Amino acid sequence: MVITDLLYGFTVEAFQGLGIALDSSAIAGGTAKRAGETWNRLAWDYISPLVAGLCASAIPSLEGMQEDAEGLPLYVVIQEASEDEDGNAIPEIQACVFYLLYTEIGNSARIAQKARHEQEKTNPDTVAKERKLLDNAISRLNRPMRNLADVFRVGTHVSSVVEHLCSDTPSWTGLTAVAEVATEDHMFSEANGNMSFQTKDAGGFVNQHSVNSLRPERDDIANVEAQLATMKANVSKREAGARRAYYAQSEVALLVPDNRKKVAKEAPAEVKQGEAITAIFDRGLTADEREALHTQQVALAV
Repeated sequence: MVITDLLYGFTVEAFQGLGIALDSSAIAGGTAKRAGETWNRLAWDYISPLVAGLCASAIPSLEGMQEDAEGLPLYVVIQEASEDEDGNAIPEIQACVFYLLYTEIGNSARIAQKARHEQEKTNPDTVAKERKLLDNAISRLNRPMRNLADVFRVGTHVSSVVEHLCSDTPSWTGLTAVAEVATEDHMFSEANGNMSFQTKDAGGFVNQHSVNSLRPERDDIANVEAQLATMKANVSKREAGARRAYYAQSEVALLVPDNRKKVAKEAPAEVKQGEAITAIFDRGLTADEREALHTQQVALAV
């Protein structure tokens, strides 16, 4: 049984596309805008149908979903039950579809990167750097996959996922954000309140806690954050007005004119830009001047 059979319709081409997109995003540490947009679009195009199938399984009748949407199981059998040569039973092995998906996307990304390195004859230093970047990108994919899986395991927040799937602006980033909020909500819920855990302080002393012990502080933080958001909203327009007034002062406007304004764009420059830049570089501080300036800074600091 091949992995695409277990993941209901995923093709080799789909995994290759996701792998290439993840590798491209990883080249710049996941920060390149165009590569990130490509990854988000492909992740949404390929993964959201599986998520929709799980929604159809969790909630049989969903407003906004296709009537013939096929429900999918969260866990699939990757090894059938059998017997060993001595007749002892070997139980079946199940795996979460998101674990299989995450693993195969990572494998595809590594294959895509290796092929690119071979084709481009990448030097060893760059190979090592990009392998690390890709490992980090794959690692970051783990949490949203785990959160999505947990949403369907618990089942109480599937409606939030459905709402996003049927929204006007659905996206992979939005989907992962919904899953993160849902997981956090369940993680710190009353139903999970008796879960215990440990922390270690600076002196090495181990402290015992329960999730219930976090609830008062988390409620206080949420209230403070809500109050802060209200305060920011109430003052934001006045702050913007103050900024406009400040930058409009003649002595400030002369420093760097606001070229977003039509009048500034049409105003003739008194000094040609190229000549001005040349003059600045030609006037660079001498070694003696830099040393004198440094001495003054040290004296002021003391």
